[in-house]
Formats: sequence, C-alpha cells, structure tokens
Amino acid sequence: MPASSASREPAVLLDPENGAWSCVGRELTVVARAIRCHLDRLLAARGLTFAGFLALQELGTGARGNSELAARLEIEAPTLTRQINKLVATGLVERIVPENNRRCVRLSLTRKGRALLTTLRAEVAEADAEVRSCLAEEELITLRALLGRLGTRLEDLGRQRGDGWCASSSVRS
Repeated sequence: MPASSASREPAVLLDPENGAWSCVGRELTVVARAIRCHLDRLLAARGLTFAGFLALQELGTGARGNSELAARLEIEAPTLTRQINKLVATGLVERIVPENNRRCVRLSLTRKGRALLTTLRAEVAEADAEVRSCLAEEELITLRALLGRLGTRLEDLGRQRGDGWCASSSVRS
C-alpha cells in the first residue's frame, strides 16, 4: 500500500528520460518565458512588449491610478512606472492630473491607445492560437484545469504558511 503524500519522503526530481534534474516550477518557467518571448517578438514591431500590452489591456477596462494598476498587474509600482513612461511617450496612455488633487494621477488610454489595443488584441489572440495549436481542444481544457489546480494549491500553501506568498487571487487567472 502506498504511503500517504503527507508521510512520503520527497522524491529526487529526476527526469525519467534523461536523468536530469527537473521540477514543475522550472518547466513552467521555461515554457512561460518562451511564450512571453514569442509574444514580445510579435509586439516589438509595434514598439511594445507583452508587459506593455498587459498594461494597455488593463487600462482598456477603465482609468486607473498607478498603484491600482500595479496591484492588478501584480508588479511593483516602479516597474510599472517605467512601462507607463514608455506608453505615455508613444502617445498610447495619458496621465490625468485633477486640479483639486494633484497627487491623484489617473492613467487612461488615449484614442491612439484604444485603436492600437483593438488591433493588438486580435494579433495576440492569433499568436496565442499559434502557440496552442499543438494541443487538441481536450488537451487545452485539461491543461487549463491542471494549471487551475496548481494555482489553487499555491494559494492554499500561501494561506497555510500565513506569509502571503503564493496566495494571490490571480495565480489561477
């Protein structure tokens, strides 16, 4: 009878095919980086990165403050500021500073930003379809379910440890 997962010794993480060290986190990271690189190449023709696209995508749902946008994208505010500076410089995003509260800067898409976002959504969707074309529809459903389960597990581990790590609400999104 197999031991329960709680009492099992941690397995040595070796790939059965080649004996190399392996873990799911590393494998997911490698694939995620490759996908991001693929999307960055596509968006580079427009002077953007995938991070810039994600900021535009989020701002497409409405104006946001820098801190709110950073929280929604789950990146540090200084990282976002550099990205927003590029988007402002290219005329895709504007900073709106209310007269009555100059500290309450809001970020909003410009008309040019909205038009480009519409085009980019279609291009990114096409690139995403290209990436996942090697998967059958059932496999894609299974992959998303498995990623959701991993996300839920990471949220649970973050809550169990009480340190907030990995307990993000967007781990599964």
